[in-house]
Amino acid sequence: VVGILFQVTDEDVDNDFLSSIKFEQAPERKYDEGISLDSEVDLNFFSHIFGGEFYRYKGSLTTPPCSEIVEWFVMATPSTISP
Repeated sequence: VVGILFQVTDEDVDNDFLSSIKFEQAPERKYDEGISLDSEVDLNFFSHIFGGEFYRYKGSLTTPPCSEIVEWFVMATPSTISP
């Protein structure tokens, strides 16, 4: 699992990447409900941080059954919401 931290400011209103993954619908969904995306997810939005440092640890899934079967890679450099 790759984790990306975000810096959020008052100016962060519209973000093409978060809109493409329908992030605004996330709080409305239960963990076992999926969201159909309209197109492929373009991770190039984060290319400026993927080559940087990261933290790695063994952990669990964030949704039930929360199995401890994954390795987390959390990027050390936060991304901004606004481009």
